[in-house]
Amino acid sequence: TTDFACTVLVKDTENGKQIAISDPTMKVTGEHTLILDGTYTLDGENDRVSVTAEGGKTAVVIDMTGSEGQSIQINLRKK
Repeated sequence: TTDFACTVLVKDTENGKQIAISDPTMKVTGEHTLILDGTYTLDGENDRVSVTAEGGKTAVVIDMTGSEGQSIQINLRKK
């Protein structure tokens, strides 16, 4: 689930998930949250993304400021 209108592509991988998220309206700014089932950690570095996991869910907070509709790539690793 998300707290804003967006396009989300998710690819399951052997070690986790690859996610591409974008704002097709090109109007969304600030931080927004994507909630996923399962527990994951951020794989690699991403200045726009922070990840917290608890209770079998993972919250991915994405800073959409200045994205202007471009996809933000996120790699997650299974915990």
